[in-house]
Amino acid sequence: MRFESERFDAEFSDGELFIHDDETSTGIFIALRDAKGRDITLAQFRDCVASHGLDRACETFMRM
Repeated sequence: MRFESERFDAEFSDGELFIHDDETSTGIFIALRDAKGRDITLAQFRDCVASHGLDRACETFMRM
C-alpha cells in the first residue's frame, strides 16, 4: 500500500512502513507491535492519516 504527498512517500509492505522525506532526503523503516506481538503499523498509520493528514502522520512516525 502506497501513500504520497508533495513532501512524503510512504509505503507499507511485509509488516514494515517505509517513509521517505523528499525535502530532507531521509528515510526510515518502522514496524509497530502490540503487547501480543501482532503487527499494528498499518492500522496506526491509517488512523493518524485520517485524523491529522498524511504530512503530519509522516512527521510523527519519523520521530518514533
